[in-house]
Amino acid sequence: MLLQQSRNQVVGHARNIEDSVRRVDEKRKKQRESRKEKKEKEKRQKEAELKRLKNLKKQELHERLTKITEIGGLKELGIDERFLEEDWDPEKHEVRRWLLRCGAGGEPCADPGPVCICVCVCVCVDSN
Repeated sequence: MLLQQSRNQVVGHARNIEDSVRRVDEKRKKQRESRKEKKEKEKRQKEAELKRLKNLKKQELHERLTKITEIGGLKELGIDERFLEEDWDPEKHEVRRWLLRCGAGGEPCADPGPVCICVCVCVCVDSN
C-alpha cells in the first residue's frame, strides 16, 4: 500500500534552498537590467536629438518666411505670413490672387466665383 501511494504523487524539490551556503548568482539579471537601462538611455538621447533637429528646422523655415516677406514685399500687398504657413490649397490661392489683382484696379470682389474672376481680369487689364 505504501508503494502505491508513492507512485501517485509527484516528488518535487525546491528551486532555491534557503539553508544553502551556495552563493546566489544574479549575473544574468544584472546584465538584463543594464541592457534595459542602456536602451532607455539611447531612446531618450534619440528623442532629444529629434526634438533639437525639429526645432532647428522650424527656426530655419521661420527665417526663410521672414526673408520671403521682406524681399517680396508681401506686407505691402496685404498678404499675411499665416497664408504662407497654411497647407496648399489651389482654389484659395486663385481666389486670393484674383482678389489682390482686383483690389489694385478697384474694389475687391465680394463673391469670388468664376464669373467674378473673369470680371476682375477684364477690369485689371482695362485699368492698366
